Formats: sequence, structure tokens, C-alpha cells
Amino acid sequence: MRGILVVTVFFVLSLFLGYAFGSLYEKRASELVNETFSSFKFVKEWESYKIFLFILANNATKAFAAMILGLFFGIIPILFVVLNGFLIGCVVSVFGKEMGFGIVLALLPHGILEIPAVLISCAYGFELGILFYRKLRNSYADLNYAVISSIKKFLKIPLPMLIVAAFVETYITPLILPLIR
Repeated sequence: MRGILVVTVFFVLSLFLGYAFGSLYEKRASELVNETFSSFKFVKEWESYKIFLFILANNATKAFAAMILGLFFGIIPILFVVLNGFLIGCVVSVFGKEMGFGIVLALLPHGILEIPAVLISCAYGFELGILFYRKLRNSYADLNYAVISSIKKFLKIPLPMLIVAAFVETYITPLILPLIR
């Protein structure tokens, strides 16, 4: 699947760019990270199961939307991956300097599942965009079948990964954080 290669390359490049931005423009990167995380502060008051459901719904909805919106030439999945990669790079840079890179290691367990799940979803979306382009060029492309197939694949692979990642982020990461600090 060439889509996974394309979205992974964009993700890795944007990750490095985000990290470089965080290193070169520490104040701006810190503001960006703090602004991003402050928009989710309300979640801290919730019970764990609500946090789990929120994280799962947020990640699954965004990954699914990026996949479906890939029909528009595969642009949205690429933008989604680039923005997320850049932000993660900034977070690693900012948190690494502020709290040490142990904090990054504490966040790694859920990221091992969440990031590939998002990349796979975006790869499906990118492939849908290629099919849409082919259809516009009068090539045979069964978009209905491709969309339904992508949805089925999303339900079988990325969604279960996102469920486990949300569980780890909600119930395991808070146990690891005190050990790292």
C-alpha cells in the first residue's frame, strides 16, 4: 500500500520540523503547546471512563473524518498528518526541555498504537483520493466499493488500535507519569 509510505514520510518530516521549530522558537512552541493542551483542561475533572470515551471519540472521529475526506484528492489526510506530526514534534521539544525526555517515554505506550492507527486511516484516505482522481480522468474506479472497503478496514484495524490506545492513555499513562517525574 503506497498510501502508508506517503503519509508516513509526511508525518516523519513534519515531526522533525515541529521538533526543530520547538528548538529554534522555544517561546512560540511553548505557547502553541500550552494553548493546545489548555483547550482540554476540562477533561481533568472527569471520571476515568468519561476521559476514555472522550479520547476514543475524539481520535476515532478525527481519524475517520481524515479518511473519508481523503476523497478530495487525498489532501485532507496529508494535512492532518502534517499538522499532527508538527504538533507532536513541538510537544516533544517543549516537554523534553521542561520536564526531561522521560515524560516523552511516559507518553510513548499509547502513541505506539495511536500514531500508526491514524497513519493507516490517513493512508486509506489518501488512496481514496487517488481513486477519485482516476475517476475524474475517466479511468475505471469504483468509488462506492472503495469507500465501503475503507470503512470496513477502518473498523477492523485502526479503530481497535485507537480503543486500546485510549485505554492505555487513560488508565496506564497516569500510573507511569509519577515514576518518570
